[in-house]
Amino acid sequence: MKTKKELYKDLKTCIELSEFITALGNPRRVAIICLLKDGSKNVSTISKTLNIPQSSVSIHLNNLRHMGWLKKEKNGREVFYTISDKKVISLLEDLSRQFLIIKERR
Repeated sequence: MKTKKELYKDLKTCIELSEFITALGNPRRVAIICLLKDGSKNVSTISKTLNIPQSSVSIHLNNLRHMGWLKKEKNGREVFYTISDKKVISLLEDLSRQFLIIKERR
């Protein structure tokens, strides 16, 4: 594991970290991850539940798959998405707790 000093000296790691943070910086992606933590869903269900157009949902799902956080599985004609890396849920829960603590201090 890299130390803090090494982390900031390595531009590639900083770029990857920035991409990671950017992926979480979209409220629709966060909502999709939160929805999928309860189990797999297809695009139509995600779209209806979150009131987001299907085309937009598909774009966000592809971004999340690119990050390695989701996987897709075909079931007949439908494609279902599930969280492939449970650490992203833990990260969101930790961030939420920290956010609420900071928000209360304002």
